[in-house]
Amino acid sequence: MQEGDSNIIKGIHIPKAYTALSGTELHERREELGDRIRWFKNNYAFVPNEEDAEFRKFTDQCKEDTKALRRALQKEFNDRKVKIWASANKRPKNKKEYQRLSFLICPPFLASKTKKNADTRLQQKPGERLFVIHVDEQHTVDLVRFWTNGKLNQPLFNCVVAGTLNDNNGKDFLKENYGNWENIAKKIADIVMGCIDLMKPEK
Repeated sequence: MQEGDSNIIKGIHIPKAYTALSGTELHERREELGDRIRWFKNNYAFVPNEEDAEFRKFTDQCKEDTKALRRALQKEFNDRKVKIWASANKRPKNKKEYQRLSFLICPPFLASKTKKNADTRLQQKPGERLFVIHVDEQHTVDLVRFWTNGKLNQPLFNCVVAGTLNDNNGKDFLKENYGNWENIAKKIADIVMGCIDLMKPEK
């Protein structure tokens, strides 16, 4: 699992801010650590140091990359004259005419097994289709997740978009073009346009 000072699991570099727990440590410290334990792929246990300066720098960069991707996506949809709202900053005058589609870029997905509630779960805006691209510091894609808003009732659209980005070709494309937001925006827009009939208007 380890290579040098990094934890590498299934090709993904786990941030150094996460300390791996051996089976023995997990058994001995599970009660002490409680919901601080984070799991990668449900099988690998870690304890995070969320104050780690390098990790905070990485998460800040993910936020900047998210903004850049959203700007590129909005331009791409505008150029195609498609009424999709992808940018958090450029709100359309008549929001009811637009479908809301959001992408976030985040570190590798290490989850707590503690049951989420309304205060701890990542919240999507009303009418928003939210996708999260999890990458490591080498821009290797861990996975692309999505949130389903029950009122939208369109899991097939979400599955097609996330599934296409999650296959090997999709992950390779995202890694090879990471930072070239125009190329990534075109790729995502192509996927969306290919299944746009599944993106039913809100009611």
